[in-house]
Amino acid sequence: MAQSLKRLVAAAYIGLGANSTGHTDAFSIAAKQAALAQIKNPAMGVYREKRFLLKTANMHLSTIALPSAKGNFALQVDYFGYKNYNESQVIPWLSFLIMPTGIS
Repeated sequence: MAQSLKRLVAAAYIGLGANSTGHTDAFSIAAKQAALAQIKNPAMGVYREKRFLLKTANMHLSTIALPSAKGNFALQVDYFGYKNYNESQVIPWLSFLIMPTGIS
């Protein structure tokens, strides 16, 4: 029986009603990519979890978001596992604000 131990740090944001333009930070792009368009200032976040105190269930997540006049850019780097088995990914993000609204 296989089981996935990975969980995005931003997954909890959805349960807290964070699907609004008023709740944006460096981690919100992991669950809601449209949040990147709302970022006004550079943001960065680092998250590390050692689930159940097991080295085999290490999770590292780093994000950096940079706003610009042409669109907002972000880079997400994920690492899960340990020396003998691991998964890693690098995700570049690009977001444009198409229709600005005052709703949040």
